[in-house]
Amino acid sequence: MNLLEKILFIVLFIPVIIVAQELPPIVNYTVKDYSGENQNWKIDQSFEDYIYIGNNNGLLEYNGADWKIYPSSNNSIIRSVKVINEKIFTGCYMDFGYWIKDNYGNLAYTSLVHKLPKALLNDESFWNIVQFEDYVLFQSLKRIYIYNSSDESFKILEAPSKRAVLFKVGNAIYFQKSDKGIFKIENGEGLLVSDEKEVKDQEIVGAFLIDKKPLFLTEKGEFYFFENGSISQWNISSNQILKSENIYSSSMLSDGSFILGTISNGVYHINAQGDLIQHIN
Repeated sequence: MNLLEKILFIVLFIPVIIVAQELPPIVNYTVKDYSGENQNWKIDQSFEDYIYIGNNNGLLEYNGADWKIYPSSNNSIIRSVKVINEKIFTGCYMDFGYWIKDNYGNLAYTSLVHKLPKALLNDESFWNIVQFEDYVLFQSLKRIYIYNSSDESFKILEAPSKRAVLFKVGNAIYFQKSDKGIFKIENGEGLLVSDEKEVKDQEIVGAFLIDKKPLFLTEKGEFYFFENGSISQWNISSNQILKSENIYSSSMLSDGSFILGTISNGVYHINAQGDLIQHIN
């Protein structure tokens, strides 16, 4: 398990009470430790094993010993973080761009908004950043901005949603339009792949590739395979446990297991077969 996977187990801003359960090693960092605020939105890891976190106060950098914080360009909340090679891409209120280290090891920011062919919408915040080949995709609740890092051009895709979700699954990028279903990006356009009720009426909070089949996770903790143009629910033992939860985020670890973050009941860890390994609240 690498450093990023380990830190997914770390509760960054609340104490953990251990009750009759063997837990992995957990270190708690308070706002006093990292000099930020008590909400952290996204997390990623650099090639040099630094951890970067989108915080209400800016971009947090952690090297395993020391914390630094870098305010956003307009002092707004940093909602999204994605490390690509030597650049740390971030999104916040009405801005997105990248950070890169200067000769002194400090991060310097470059905004990309001025390169857009048309203006941002009013009050846009950027919740998601995904890399795909030579492209970097920035997602708000209304649009997806597709940045070509080779020629620094942009293509804008209208994609209204209640919760910005954008997933790289194998060699495809999927997203959800509210009340319309799941779409795939092809040639810079959104192509509808499923408008079945299960994925149209629920928010999608995770997407993975299992046995060459996309697997979608809903906010109600339900997993659905997409194959041959239709979806089918993954029948797993943890279905009964997860159905009462409100899932907000998810990640697949290197061993094929899943970490599911809930709104108010901690973290679930289930194995590659869908059995519950651990619940940390």
